[in-house]
Amino acid sequence: MVGIVLISHGEMANGMLNSAGMFFGETELQQVATVSLHPADSPEDFDVKLTDAIASVDTGDGVVILCDLLGGTPCNRAAYKASEKVQVITGMNLSMFMELLGSRSFMDPDADTLVQTAQDGIMNYNKLLQGGN
Repeated sequence: MVGIVLISHGEMANGMLNSAGMFFGETELQQVATVSLHPADSPEDFDVKLTDAIASVDTGDGVVILCDLLGGTPCNRAAYKASEKVQVITGMNLSMFMELLGSRSFMDPDADTLVQTAQDGIMNYNKLLQGGN
């Protein structure tokens, strides 16, 4: 099963894991790690924590890293880890994470599908209620 690492500024990654726990059981949340960047952390400190997190969830099937923000320190540090076995996807949201959790045990996650799922969940709900797109 593919491992997952959620990375963010502050505690967003931990909040995402906590929220997903409302939908998924403990089994589905195995091989998931979080790494939070705090104000006192240097990029090098974050890099060490990220390396450890990747190692903790990788059983040989690869790892998907979901990042909160394109161009931020977590994303920039994850870019150094990107490889054939480590996918890095930015713009993390709960829809994307839940899609990944629900599909990773029976198929290899497709980054483009995860991005599309995340984008499909973003809309102006007031406009939708009024019958618009």
